[in-house]
Amino acid sequence: MVNSVLEANLVTLRQYRSDLYERVVDRINEKKTKKYSIETAANGSPNLFVQATGRHLYSKYNPEHECTRWAEASDWQLEKHQVVILYGLGLGYHLASIIQQHPHLDFFIYEPDIDLFIESMYVIMLSLIINHSKFKYLAVGESSNEREQLFYWIHMYADPSRITLSIPYYQRMGQEQFAQFVTEMKRSLMSHLSNEQYASHYGQFSLLNTLRNTPAFLINPSLKGLHGKLAGKKALIIGAGPSLEDEIELLSDLQDNMLLIAAGSSVQALQHYGVEPHLIVAIDAGNYNYNVFKGNKYDHIPLLVVPQIHYVILMERKSGFLHAFFEDDPFVKKLFSYSDNDPIFVRNHSVTGTAIQAAIYMGCEHIILVGQDLSYPDKRIYAPGAIHLDEKAIIDNHTQITDLVLNVHGTKNPTSPKMKLILNDLEQLIAANPTTKFTNTTKNGASIQGTDWVSLQTIIKDLDSMSYTRAQFQEDITRYTSEFSEAEIHDVKDRILKMIIQVDAIANDTRSVELLVSKLRQLSRTKPVKCLKVLADIETKWRAVTESAFFTEIITEWMKTELIAYDRSVGGIERESNIILKSDLLVEILGGFIAKLQYEFRHIKRLLTNRLIHMKYLKLIEE
Repeated sequence: MVNSVLEANLVTLRQYRSDLYERVVDRINEKKTKKYSIETAANGSPNLFVQATGRHLYSKYNPEHECTRWAEASDWQLEKHQVVILYGLGLGYHLASIIQQHPHLDFFIYEPDIDLFIESMYVIMLSLIINHSKFKYLAVGESSNEREQLFYWIHMYADPSRITLSIPYYQRMGQEQFAQFVTEMKRSLMSHLSNEQYASHYGQFSLLNTLRNTPAFLINPSLKGLHGKLAGKKALIIGAGPSLEDEIELLSDLQDNMLLIAAGSSVQALQHYGVEPHLIVAIDAGNYNYNVFKGNKYDHIPLLVVPQIHYVILMERKSGFLHAFFEDDPFVKKLFSYSDNDPIFVRNHSVTGTAIQAAIYMGCEHIILVGQDLSYPDKRIYAPGAIHLDEKAIIDNHTQITDLVLNVHGTKNPTSPKMKLILNDLEQLIAANPTTKFTNTTKNGASIQGTDWVSLQTIIKDLDSMSYTRAQFQEDITRYTSEFSEAEIHDVKDRILKMIIQVDAIANDTRSVELLVSKLRQLSRTKPVKCLKVLADIETKWRAVTESAFFTEIITEWMKTELIAYDRSVGGIERESNIILKSDLLVEILGGFIAKLQYEFRHIKRLLTNRLIHMKYLKLIEE
């Protein structure tokens, strides 16, 4: 016999999240041993029996009273926050008590056990949760994608004044898992915040650089020719951390024995002490990176860049450069055709990650890190000579030093949340390359998981007879690398022309939405029935715009900051039932966003057209 409550809940779930609905249905249809069963407490309320423990999830006598007491005991934590993230839904008693005693709280729900969630759907009314005015998001299951989706929603829609609480069952049965969840959430929210701040400062400028640098990329070689050519060699990747000062004099003993890679601004510190690397890796889009390279001081040193790099660096450079790509760059995907053998790297939170990937791509089997403090020993930020930051940026860095991190000596270094994120990001990169040996020689820096700490003196002492000079590296660049072929250049031209057509098409589709939006104020007040039809048309046409390839691939990155603001505002439109107020909100919020969107369409088209003009000027394509 079909359970009517389950049926109703499945309908609600499908309307709310079709992806979660499909996972739940697939799980229901699996033949599996039941982990839970519904029983009845002494007061007649549903209870959940846990087969693994032989115990009930709630009091055998009065589940509601037990959960009310739990919520009362949590009053001191809940009353000073605006949002609660509830770890565990169970049969909803804990959530109900929170809602009753703290009606001001927005709530997010994470139920880690899909089987427990399914069992709950036989007795709870899911619609009462999902349709509640304070409900924000429901996530179910232990997959990393499901958690990351929840974290994104928390980042987007949760007030910073938030608290994470676990229901008692998971405190007893999964305390370690709850602690891991909290750690993952903090890390993810910091990453989202960092990305949002980057988008706010450099996001569109980064993509502008990609477009502006495209012609220069076509006349300079890719790193592809060096793929695997440095097999068996070691790479020393140099950061600009404070500890570099203690090791700098030893680097001259290594520069003829292994590939020396200067990660970003560390080249300033190296020049300060008269040391020249084999290669500089630079990726940053902003002016601080331009400050490193202005004046052409390093034009004689090979340079590896990605398209996002500040375009003036390449415009002023008197010699050529090597290039690679980031896999998540939307314009790169649109403009260039590449294979698995091309240098397509994961975007990291620091240039050191790109330098590591480049060394591995070229075949280096042993990566040695120096000057990679990834913290602030004695609250120092950079080694002497690294002078690309202005006074304001230095002060900002100091104000963010609020945490501690384990260092290579087993004590603690001052650090910041952002630097912790960079450290974790680097550790994940190291873990993803288990066949590469990683050695950390940074004298006073943070401990880096996945590396062995060895002093630089020991590295020098154990050097083998293999040599690899800067001249040899330059010879390898000349011998193995090449520029784009004529066919590849014409493919880029065709791709630019195709993008211009796409811009025109989406601009026309957006104008049709804009025209409908402009009618709403009058229709909502004079012809409400017709207004409802126009609202439905707007929803259909706007969905077509936002789900188009150009919007999802380009605009979501190009206008990331504006889209975040729009997404945070649009919830008010969806909840508004009064047709006049709803129409006014649409005119203000959607109409305002469309006006910005149309401006950016014109801007992108102009940039693409100018790239073709530049390619003609360089005689890469015909008139």
